[in-house]
Amino acid sequence: MSSPGPAANRHGRSGPTEVRARRICVAGLPSVLMVLALVSAVAVAGSRVVLASAPGTACSSVTLVATPAQPAASGTEINLSGAASCGTTPSYAYFERGGTSGPWTLISGWTEGAYTFDTRGLSDGSYQFLVWASDGPLTIPQAQTAISYSLVAPTPCSSISASANPNSPIGTPATVTAAAICPAAPVYAYFYAAAGGHWVLAQGWTADHSFSYDTNTWAVGEYNLLVWVTDESQATPQLQAVTSYTVTRPTSGCSGGGLVAATSAAVTGAPETVTVSADCAPGYLPSYAFFRSRAGGVWTLVRGWTDVRTFIYSTAGWPAGTYQLMAWVGDKGGAPLAETGYLSLTLYGSALALAAADPGPGKVIVVHLAAESLTAYDNGQVVLTTPITAGMPGLRTPTGISSIHWKMTPYLFISPWPPGSRYYYHPEWANWVMNFLTGGFFIHDAPWEAASVYGPGSENGADASHGCVQVPYSAMKFLYGWTPDGARVVITG
Repeated sequence: MSSPGPAANRHGRSGPTEVRARRICVAGLPSVLMVLALVSAVAVAGSRVVLASAPGTACSSVTLVATPAQPAASGTEINLSGAASCGTTPSYAYFERGGTSGPWTLISGWTEGAYTFDTRGLSDGSYQFLVWASDGPLTIPQAQTAISYSLVAPTPCSSISASANPNSPIGTPATVTAAAICPAAPVYAYFYAAAGGHWVLAQGWTADHSFSYDTNTWAVGEYNLLVWVTDESQATPQLQAVTSYTVTRPTSGCSGGGLVAATSAAVTGAPETVTVSADCAPGYLPSYAFFRSRAGGVWTLVRGWTDVRTFIYSTAGWPAGTYQLMAWVGDKGGAPLAETGYLSLTLYGSALALAAADPGPGKVIVVHLAAESLTAYDNGQVVLTTPITAGMPGLRTPTGISSIHWKMTPYLFISPWPPGSRYYYHPEWANWVMNFLTGGFFIHDAPWEAASVYGPGSENGADASHGCVQVPYSAMKFLYGWTPDGARVVITG
């Protein structure tokens, strides 16, 4: 006969070489399978039947052991282990039936190991298990044996109680301890619910009769703690117990806090990251809330209570100007315990405006065309301020952020405009020039311009530049020696 075809069985599991099959009944099978019918007529306890096989290779006998010993409670997993005397490594097939007569059901096809049969859903009563053994070919059994096994209704746990540690502040674990009387080893599941709220599973089935709830995320108030218990293998509670617990406000939490920001100036729309540092009692886990206001204005809550002490303000849509940022440090119940100091954040409408107001690190030259002035910064510190003369009408000095490309001393300026043009000029020597923009834009001294002329209004005078930035002699001499190639140049209107 052919081996039973693979299909999922109703109960149990076996080793890696398992072949699962559908229910097999005697009626209607080919005659070679009538061996199954013989089993009904053989005394079950210790019976053995040796079937025909190839000479010299057949298994001579097989035994079957079921653990745990009978009787067992319904829902118990039964380990079926065949042991055969064979010429080579044997394989086994396992069957079961209810009672002592009727058709057998295949529960595990040919496998080299034992099989675990799951009795969940079976009623109490008498059952039989049958094992076939063969060392090949796996088409007919060479030996078989059957045993009886009894299932009984499980005896439930008879009592359970639960108690919790004294009411404690937020952050203190709420430990509940259960005591159950059960015929078998009990398992527990733990739940909690705020007064009037829904139950929340905190811990699934476990053999541990004690469990600690993490209250760091709980609000101040009353809670119910629920414990389930069962001694069955199925996840159905037999008994339950409830105890109450109150989360209180901390008697000592946080006494102060500070706020640190990534920067004090930014372009509007850029995110601003702040971090709270809180002075709290050891082990105390506070909550934080974040606010902002226009300088001197009303405070606005931007982020409500959170356990995360770092927050990113989105400044999208904030008008340019100066703002104050602040945070509260509080308990889990939403009561503020401390307030951080204020941080000032100035937002600018453009990167150019920000660069002009806050040059940043390194050596930076900032030119303010409206004031006709130049300021040199070294890591944010002013090292030079001087009046200048910028581009004339029609040839205004371009605004923007650039850098020093190259320097030269001396340098001859030759007009790119022809004689007769309103912009034409005779060749002129300058002592120090620094190119900051391609197309002939320089910061340079201007021997042809009197020192008294520089400053506001000079860009409209007779000595105004053709788009360059003209600097008085002594100031330009300093700049030339002080400025490295690559130094940033910021020109704002």
